[in-house]
Amino acid sequence: MGFTKTKFKTIKLTEGDAIFVHMVLRMYAQQTPGLDSDDKAEIKQVAAKFK
Repeated sequence: MGFTKTKFKTIKLTEGDAIFVHMVLRMYAQQTPGLDSDDKAEIKQVAAKFK
């Protein structure tokens, strides 16, 4: 079983929207029970893209 290529729609975010997504992802990584340190690090890497 391999990976399937997924095409994502590109949307433009305002600076405020990007900051909101960044903060929500970081908060999710900190407050969600059951995440290990690798999970948290990956979520924080995604969050950093919205900074």
